[in-house]
Order: sequence, then structure tokens, then C-alpha cells
Amino acid sequence: MSIKIVMVDAGQLPSGAEFPPLEIPKYGWEEYLERDQAATRGQGVELLAFPDADFSNLGGAQDLCNRISQAVDHYIARDKTDGADQ
Repeated sequence: MSIKIVMVDAGQLPSGAEFPPLEIPKYGWEEYLERDQAATRGQGVELLAFPDADFSNLGGAQDLCNRISQAVDHYIARDKTDGADQ
């Protein structure tokens, strides 16, 4: 399995925030400084939103990066489980 992760509005994160490695062997990140979210959805991209995230400082931004990686890992694990049931 491979996955492409698109980080929308990555330019809003302060320098030094890093995404932890994911629990899958093949993945790639694409970062966009700004991108229209409706257009992104129209291309079949599933968006995750973290409305309560405070990424104005490095600690909050790193927490957001960690949460995004955890959400992706959860999504992948769910996908594997759903596929095993079929």
C-alpha cells in the first residue's frame, strides 16, 4: 500500500515543526502554501480538519503534526481492517 499525504496551507506552520514517521512503508508528503480546499476535495482528496489546533508556536505546531500523523495511521489501520472483512 502507498499513500500520498497532502498538507494544505503548510506555509502556516512555523519552522522546525516536523511530521513523525508513519506506520506504513510507502508514503509521500506534498505541501502547498495555500490551496483551495473545495478544489482539493473535488480531486478526490479526503481532508482532515483540526479546528482547535493552535499552530502559532512551535509546540502547538508540533502537536498538530503529531495529531495528523496519528490520524493518518488510524485511517490506514481502519482501511486494512475493512479490507480484511471483504
